[in-house]
Amino acid sequence: MPLTAFDQRRVDEAEADAEAAGSSKLLVRSPPDTQKLGSITVMCLIINRTIGSGIYVTPAIVLRATNSVGVSLLLWTLGAIFGICGLLVWLELGLSIPKFQPSEEGKTSIDGEGTYENVPRSGGEKNYLEYIYHDPRFQTTCMYGVIFVILGNLTGNAIAMGQYIMQSAGIPDDEPTVRGIAVAALTGACLIHGLWRNGGIVLNNVLALIKVLTLMAVIVIGFAAAGGASFGNGSVGRAAVKTNFDTHSSFSGPSHDAGSYARSIVYVVYSYSGFKQPFYVLSEVSQPKKRFAKATIATMILVAILFILANVAYLCAVPKDRILSTELDMANIFFHDVFGNEIAPRVMSGIIALSIFGNIVVMTFTASRVKQEIAKEGILPFSLFFARSTATPYAWLQERFWPSDGRMVEESPATALLLHWFFAVILVGATSSSSTAIAYLSLVLLYAYTLVIIVGFFVAAGVLYLRATKRKAWTDNLGFKPWGGPTAAIIYSATCAFMIVGVFITPSATSPFSYATTGVQHYMIPTVGLGTLLIGYSYYLVFAKLTPRWRKKVLIVEREPIIVRQGGRQDAEALTILKFLRVAPYALRDVNCAGTEGPLPLFVHSVSDEPCPESTNYPLEKHLVSRTATDCIKVDFIWLYFGAASSEITITPGQCSRADRHHTFLRRGYTISSSSYQPSSFGGGRTDGIGNFLCSKSKPPPNISSKEEAGLSSQPPALHNPHAPLIVESPTIEYLDLDNTSFTNGGDRVLILTPLRDAASHLETYFKLIQELSYSHRFIDLAFLVGDSKDDTLDLLHNQIKRLQAPSNPARYRSVMVIEKDFGDNLPQTVEYRHSFEAQGPRRKGIGRSRNYLLYSALKPDHKWVYWRDVDIVENPATVIEDLMKHDRDIIVPNIWFHRIGTKGDEIEGRYDYNSWQESWRGRRLRSRLDKNTVLAEGYKEYRTHRTYLNWLAHDNRKKRLKNLHREVPLDGIGGVNILVKADLHRSGINFPCYPFENQADTEGFAAMAKRAGYGVFGLPNYVVWHVDTEEKEGNMVKGGREAVEAMERKLAEKEARKKGGKGR
Repeated sequence: MPLTAFDQRRVDEAEADAEAAGSSKLLVRSPPDTQKLGSITVMCLIINRTIGSGIYVTPAIVLRATNSVGVSLLLWTLGAIFGICGLLVWLELGLSIPKFQPSEEGKTSIDGEGTYENVPRSGGEKNYLEYIYHDPRFQTTCMYGVIFVILGNLTGNAIAMGQYIMQSAGIPDDEPTVRGIAVAALTGACLIHGLWRNGGIVLNNVLALIKVLTLMAVIVIGFAAAGGASFGNGSVGRAAVKTNFDTHSSFSGPSHDAGSYARSIVYVVYSYSGFKQPFYVLSEVSQPKKRFAKATIATMILVAILFILANVAYLCAVPKDRILSTELDMANIFFHDVFGNEIAPRVMSGIIALSIFGNIVVMTFTASRVKQEIAKEGILPFSLFFARSTATPYAWLQERFWPSDGRMVEESPATALLLHWFFAVILVGATSSSSTAIAYLSLVLLYAYTLVIIVGFFVAAGVLYLRATKRKAWTDNLGFKPWGGPTAAIIYSATCAFMIVGVFITPSATSPFSYATTGVQHYMIPTVGLGTLLIGYSYYLVFAKLTPRWRKKVLIVEREPIIVRQGGRQDAEALTILKFLRVAPYALRDVNCAGTEGPLPLFVHSVSDEPCPESTNYPLEKHLVSRTATDCIKVDFIWLYFGAASSEITITPGQCSRADRHHTFLRRGYTISSSSYQPSSFGGGRTDGIGNFLCSKSKPPPNISSKEEAGLSSQPPALHNPHAPLIVESPTIEYLDLDNTSFTNGGDRVLILTPLRDAASHLETYFKLIQELSYSHRFIDLAFLVGDSKDDTLDLLHNQIKRLQAPSNPARYRSVMVIEKDFGDNLPQTVEYRHSFEAQGPRRKGIGRSRNYLLYSALKPDHKWVYWRDVDIVENPATVIEDLMKHDRDIIVPNIWFHRIGTKGDEIEGRYDYNSWQESWRGRRLRSRLDKNTVLAEGYKEYRTHRTYLNWLAHDNRKKRLKNLHREVPLDGIGGVNILVKADLHRSGINFPCYPFENQADTEGFAAMAKRAGYGVFGLPNYVVWHVDTEEKEGNMVKGGREAVEAMERKLAEKEARKKGGKGR
């Protein structure tokens, strides 16, 4: 579904602003439908992240910690339930928030009144935590953002990959080499996604398939060994099955070490944590409301089955005592015992290394998007730099060597990838003082404890909080309703709570997690994990408290979402106009509210440290609630700053307001009347950064510069006289009420405007077609402007008008006006010059000027429509005016073609007008780089815009054209051959610029001006009006124009002649 004219204008403005030097604005786009992630890719994201080193390494660790086959299998089963519960919690939030509220004007707000709609956003739990724990502003974003930016990578897995590559090569572990491989793997993954987005996705899917097939092979080999099959080391499976699965011994001798159980659960949970990956890129998923839940749930069930079967398969081939007696990982023990040689374990080490690289690839793809979303909140240094997406080098090469019109450029978050790579490499270096084995265990446990367990607890507990506080308001509007209601959130939050505390329990001396085994005290990693929360909170205090005081400015992050439907389906996405502002906080307590009333523009920020009582924590929809025993007035900062004019409200002493986020306080004792109040945290109208608030004295805020004071000076109030206008009876005074201008049914007044220059040869055909128009001529006025003509256009025009308006003609028009105006334009009128590149700027400016003279001379108050019509049309439907009117568009144009008779007498249809087009991203980029005084001439090789022309959108087949005759498409530029315009649009000041407007002039500038003002511009690709055949347009039929057609026909004739044995011409 295309954007509305209003929204398209906002997007165009934001795109132009974003590309300007020093801009603080950024247009955030989602990938086009052709680049969206399908269900298969969503499944592969989970598979590639879930199946890594964990399923090959962790089973042996868990068995050694629990000392029981039955208990270890039970933990893996409970881990599967935990993972599915976590997925259900994430689905409940991911498909339900953030909630947007579309407005009638095409704007969008969040958390206002009215109908809400969920538009999925990338970022995963970042969005959910911000939604649940929104107060105070920036706190949640800073605490989560700092943790994820630093730890949101798989540095530990990269180190493990280096170890397995060394094992696969049969080389003893060398610490620098292992870390070098880790850095190379992290760098390679970032380069893949930065250079070629789609290539990284394909690689992810291929690796996921390899992982599933490998794990299935392990399962088949294990069960075959249990059945007695030999793979080179005899029948080892029968003895293992008898030992491990004996009903009397499988649960015997379990460990009673609570610390080991807690850590075992952490490692199992970490193995199942891959379900979060597609939520990190949710805005890049195709139709998430329709397919996403089914794909993710099916994948997690598949992974759970594979993991449990893999654990059973291991134990079908390897006895418990064998696992307990060695420190090797489970996969190496399994392959060594099954195949009985050293080659198989080395091969398996290579497979595990490849599997780990798949982990790194998918995490790099998804985590970089989260870090980009964090940057969009403005909390990072150089946030706009890290929030941008840029075209990939592959996309550049594609456009350079294989250009294609209409193809959307591929983009990647290159700067966020750089941020991701930087901190991953920092962690590799930070753990260099310890062995690679300890570094791997420490980094994996730290990641699991912070980003899986702590974050998971707050997310799941937040869902329970929403269900308890909002109740039906929450559950009735869910985009996904999990089975069992809050059951999944209860299980997930309870398990996380146990693990948060349980890892502080000291493991036994024989535990694989003991200090003697790992060389790390058991409390170190969870303490560091909790310490990251303190680091995040400290960052928040510096960012949100100290920095504003030091810089004397506060940060405002403005997000304007624009909802776009995906092909009319239930799914929608949001373009976001992102803007960072830093504004000076002015204190109201220093304003003297006494004296003459007048408007006072000012900013509002925190001016009091006394918070309103907690009892004023009212629901948002109540807005301002009267209180009698409070010490302050609590007002939402963004409401006042970004309010849209609606109704006047008064904030008086004894009142408090609880908003969704971003508070400020006002001391009691002041009354503020605001005509720009809007109960919404985002969106709404803006007043260029300044809200106008009426206070009792026109005094600027204190402590500002003279320049600022001049900008904030008072303005006299605008007065409206409610009395009816006075009508004086006098022949020299005319009263016109445009509000009550009536148009008779079927008889809207139409003004047909035609500029003429050297048009004598076309007038006869023109008036013949005009006379045949079926629209009632008594409602039509004709107006012509004749200027700079060298032929007898004016004389022939007078003759045609006399015949047309003769009293004997029953089809004469309401009126005819002829305007003479020479502009001193002596430019040549030859075909070659008129359509040369050099002539386009001056020619189009001149045509625009003549159109405006004609328009403002002929337009009358009772005209409802203006029909612009060129003189050189040779054929059109007689009902063209009615046909265009029925669309009721501000501006609408038909398609313009021409007839031509080929050398064989056959009729050829050619496309004529290439000034009607839809803008492309290349065109916008080109306009942003052109000098503002340059007129962009469409259709010339000097300006490669790759725009989509209205001509291209028509059906070549005439029957299909007739069937879809009235299909509309939005346009950004139009030609002037045939235009129907609502007269009020011209009255509003929309004309034909005779100067470069957004690098366009004449009719193309007219369309740009109309769209800038919020009007709609549309074309009918299958409704054809025929222009006179001219030879100036090469490439309309086949490449090369008429000469190419004739050359092609000569070749065909020569070919036929050669067949007959002769030589034809």
